[in-house]
Amino acid sequence: DLPAQPTRAARHQSLRAAIGSSLEALSVAERETFARISVFGGFFDSSAAEQIAGQAAVTALPALAREALIQVHRREGRLGYRLLRTMREFAADELRRQGDEAAIRRRHRQRYADRWEAASHTDELLDDVTEHYADALDALASALDDHDGAAQAIIAIALARWWAFT
Repeated sequence: DLPAQPTRAARHQSLRAAIGSSLEALSVAERETFARISVFGGFFDSSAAEQIAGQAAVTALPALAREALIQVHRREGRLGYRLLRTMREFAADELRRQGDEAAIRRRHRQRYADRWEAASHTDELLDDVTEHYADALDALASALDDHDGAAQAIIAIALARWWAFT
């Protein structure tokens, strides 16, 4: 946090207060979405956010971008988002407070396990792992923490192919 200065408004006296002030302007669904997308370590699109955070994510993402809580990116003609590390840490704290961290992390790792289990072992798989590398590592760590052997195997095989062929 930045040091407090008495001449600043309360919401500007620390980074945490500034982020908290932005969150207060959001609806409950938008705050839940913000917390839930903290599981993404890199670039994600609205479809991925909806799969992890629920239907409300589709309308929440533009509001989060307006409040500068997430960044908007265009990648290969696709619109996507990402959280800066500070925002991701703040959102992860919110996710823990909401009490559904385990379920959201499970959805996140299952998204990538399902995606890579069904993928053919081609350059497309390697490209997908490259694009979602940070999420692959997070999903593998989550699978290890939760002793999810099936997800561990699928994600580890996808990563091993990526490490071997890139």
